[in-house]
Amino acid sequence: MIKKKSMNKLFSFFNSRPIWLVCERGDDARDNGYWMFKYLQENHPEIDSKYVITRDSVDRKNLEPWSKDVLTNKSWKLLFYLIKTECFLTAHFFRIDYYLPRLPKIGRFIWSLFNCKTTIRLQHGITKDDLRKGYKKENIKTNIFICGAVPEYEYLKQQQIFPPESYRYTGFARYDGLVNEAEGNRQILIMPTWRLWIKTEEAFLQSDYYRAYVSLLTDAHFQQFLQQNGLHVVFYMHYEFQKYTGVFTRLNLPSCITIATQKEYDVQALLRQSNLLVTDFSSVAFDFAYLQKPLIYYQFDEENYRKGHYSKGYFDYHEGLGPWTAHKDALLHEIEKCVVSKFEMENKYRERVNKFFTYHDQNNCERIYQEVIRTIRIK
Repeated sequence: MIKKKSMNKLFSFFNSRPIWLVCERGDDARDNGYWMFKYLQENHPEIDSKYVITRDSVDRKNLEPWSKDVLTNKSWKLLFYLIKTECFLTAHFFRIDYYLPRLPKIGRFIWSLFNCKTTIRLQHGITKDDLRKGYKKENIKTNIFICGAVPEYEYLKQQQIFPPESYRYTGFARYDGLVNEAEGNRQILIMPTWRLWIKTEEAFLQSDYYRAYVSLLTDAHFQQFLQQNGLHVVFYMHYEFQKYTGVFTRLNLPSCITIATQKEYDVQALLRQSNLLVTDFSSVAFDFAYLQKPLIYYQFDEENYRKGHYSKGYFDYHEGLGPWTAHKDALLHEIEKCVVSKFEMENKYRERVNKFFTYHDQNNCERIYQEVIRTIRIK
């Protein structure tokens, strides 16, 4: 005979508040998913919001205030919640079944139950390239695609990878916590993105990418300039290239240069605390520009990037939110110029930033929430 207590638990589950599941890649909690979950927990108790993450993730500590509402990625408990959830908010472009344990032969039927859920794509960064090949429309269900900037919204609506009405310009959830904390610091953040065609450490060591950054970080003039001006460099590679950080830590670098790992450093904190950003094609440049702080594009392999990674979209880096460079000497010149100007963003770049972002407040999560509510009601 089933105990009364167990029956009450089962009854309460099926008569509880609406369930919203939130996640990122499934092993992290520091991006748009985290900020949206935090907002829901603090502002909407009427919603039973749950966060999905792996059991051994270093980011579980970020979720400690709401530990009772954390679900383990690929667990059977998560499967149970997915059956009942009202909507699924994710920062990554995995299908929902990526987060599930291996399903038995009836998996297709179970998957059909999940595929009807309202799915909100919170994104990792602003889309600025042509990603039509990457977004497999037939496999990636999307009811709402969150846009972080005006040109991005207009471009994606025109491309119609997903239905035009699915795109919503609200600003990114993480922008609610993006404030400038660099005053008094003298920190330069070097944060390049990854390369699709580099898949092994051997290929990495033979790449232009590796050679370019070794040449920069070991440059005697650059190191001397840093030390003479009391500057500190943090070199932080993209999530996909974090596995190669060891090849840089083996270099004999001075204490003014730090090779940062994902386990030890948070991207958002680095963006807030740094005075200058050096990047290549990474959308992190938009977050930094949002704070109206100076950035430099260093695109030493532009042609190869366009052939082997992403095709060009609407954004022109040569007329971007900071100076464009392709050679180390030009990059060092721009860095020195920025330091002399006390890390002030030039007016022409400031004007471009203001046109790029219409919203510049701490109401991004609220706008996303309202869009989700409206979509659920329509369905």
